[in-house]
Amino acid sequence: MDDVKIYKKALTEAQVQAENKKEFEQILKEKLEQTITMGSILGENTRADEVKYDLDLPSELEGLPVTWSSTDTCVAEDGTVTNPDEDKEDKEVTLTAVVSTGTLTASATYQVTVKAFEKEALNVLIQKAEVLDTTYCTEKSKTQLQEAISQAEAADTFSKAEAATKKLNKAI
Repeated sequence: MDDVKIYKKALTEAQVQAENKKEFEQILKEKLEQTITMGSILGENTRADEVKYDLDLPSELEGLPVTWSSTDTCVAEDGTVTNPDEDKEDKEVTLTAVVSTGTLTASATYQVTVKAFEKEALNVLIQKAEVLDTTYCTEKSKTQLQEAISQAEAADTFSKAEAATKKLNKAI
């Protein structure tokens, strides 16, 4: 049987939370960890140690606001990933989710590795496209090829590089 306390007056929400703060915070932490898992935040990424694309960081947990922080600017608070340049190394990042209600606060951390942007394969494809003999191509085909090359040269994320690769392959 649970312990029962009788009070002379009604308690406020803050007073009720203060009475069993540790227990309530543990329940909140468990709910956070069970609901927001590594698998649920990966988005298009398949592994936490190879993050290439934006993460899906939820902004609420059962109606309570969730705030996010990151140990590196390559992952923004909204989950946007900016991959380190090709000449730099992968980045180890710790993400922290914090949920609060009244006087209660719980947090959970998630470790990810943001992969450095690799453009080598795309550069090879760009070179292949640039040396194509377009003598017998229509103007429309030439324009599409040039647009594809421009898009590929401007690609600075894995998502943009994949889209540019598809467009270049189609144009070639």
